[in-house]
Amino acid sequence: MNELLNSLSPADYKDRRVGLIAFGVLHILFGMLCVLAMIGMSVVMLLDPQMETVLTHQMLGFVLVFYALLALVLILLGIGSILCRRWARVLILIGAWSVLVAGIVVLIFYAVYGRRMYAGMLHDSAATLVWGFSMVFQAIFLILLPGLMVLFYGSRNVIATCMARDPHARWTDSCPIPVLATSLGFVLGSLSFLIIPAFYRSVVPCFGVLVSGAPATLILLICTGIGLYLAWGTYRLQMAAWWVSLILFTFFSVSAVVTFLKVDLLEFYRELGYPLEQIELLRNNNFFSGSIMVWWMVICYVLFIIFLVWIRKYFHSSRSAESPES
Repeated sequence: MNELLNSLSPADYKDRRVGLIAFGVLHILFGMLCVLAMIGMSVVMLLDPQMETVLTHQMLGFVLVFYALLALVLILLGIGSILCRRWARVLILIGAWSVLVAGIVVLIFYAVYGRRMYAGMLHDSAATLVWGFSMVFQAIFLILLPGLMVLFYGSRNVIATCMARDPHARWTDSCPIPVLATSLGFVLGSLSFLIIPAFYRSVVPCFGVLVSGAPATLILLICTGIGLYLAWGTYRLQMAAWWVSLILFTFFSVSAVVTFLKVDLLEFYRELGYPLEQIELLRNNNFFSGSIMVWWMVICYVLFIIFLVWIRKYFHSSRSAESPES
């Protein structure tokens, strides 16, 4: 497919550079909003010390790092889209698909249980109004907008435009898009194993118990190394990496489900170092105890395992001229 697109003349496709620029500017604007959010939260914490009961310094540090990384990624992707870079198109497409799939799951969960989150804090009419507004907001930013990006960045004309304006082979071209998305997911997971303990305590669910302290830190460090290996092996389409991914993900999924069927999820947050005020807020929502969250975890685990089984077909083929879109 790459050879076909590289041989296309401008008459064979519609140039979508204007759309690439528009979406690129939108990504940069979202990146700047992340920067403004970082500044706003920092100023609020400085001006109102009582906010620490809601947003501790630990949580603030974690959120600031998250928003800083997100802002950097969004701005870089926006610049790449404006320049019609092939790597930017692929990475934005992966991001849009990820947000869309996660958004569908979140919206279903929120539609079923969301109103109860406000019922204990607001009157019925106000709770319904806030819940409805939140549903519309999430539908726009988690469904509509990423859906439009999936359609745009996945279209033949956009692919051809990026191929024509960026004729050089990029690192994203040598791996099928679903596999590349998995590889990047392993990278993000590995980084989270390092970032979370840096701001909270190390806690690992392990078949009915919560392992904490130095043993948990050691487990997280080992998981970081394994995750980075899986990211590289998956990108290289190594069959061994696929098998290790399936086995380990199944193992840790079962471990987490067994643990949270026995241990209250609020206990997990307590072990992480959440303050008592935040734990009480979570307890009042009535979503972070019992089996509701556990079954949603099961659904997500099953979906990901199905996805792993589906991408296994890519590991049979050679890494020659197969298209990342196929």
